[in-house]
Amino acid sequence: MGTHCGWYALSIEQYDGSDQLLEMMEKVATRLMKGKSELSIARDLGIKRVEVIRYANLWREKLQNDAEATDTARDYLNQMVEHYARLINESYKILEDLNAMSFDEKVAAQKNATLKNISEYEKVRVDFLQKAGLLDGSNMGDQMAEMERKHQIIVNILKSDLCPICKPNVMAKLRAVTGKVEAHQVDEHGDIVDGEVVD
Repeated sequence: MGTHCGWYALSIEQYDGSDQLLEMMEKVATRLMKGKSELSIARDLGIKRVEVIRYANLWREKLQNDAEATDTARDYLNQMVEHYARLINESYKILEDLNAMSFDEKVAAQKNATLKNISEYEKVRVDFLQKAGLLDGSNMGDQMAEMERKHQIIVNILKSDLCPICKPNVMAKLRAVTGKVEAHQVDEHGDIVDGEVVD
């Protein structure tokens, strides 16, 4: 077992199922905790994806019925969420420092990388919460609205802070990622002065 997955080893020993079932559940759970996809796990173990899902569901049921394992898992989840919250906060501090610097291509590249990191950290944090079942449909709309708001802030920062040479490249990359075209007006110097997202 990996170091991040050891918390559930104690609980599985108390399970009354067959040794083979326990072994497969442990193999699937270990790989899931390492972030592998169900399809990748199926290939690794030489079983069907449907079986991976069944073993994962059995594992989750077992853990939900085990109070000690549930408490430990909740603590682990809280630590992971706090870890990503710190990474996000540090990234925003870096972004503030970069905004205070004089503009050049290196600063633009660093800002772009920092913004990409923030987006990835947010995605991972939300993914952890969804997998834990802590994000239900009632607040998912709020989460999506907040992510869209942050996305628009990032696009606006990129539009306003990138040099005329970098803007078209970055906008093309944004278009490739989001599938949205950034409509814009260009002034007499070729600079983008106004823009909006067009679906």
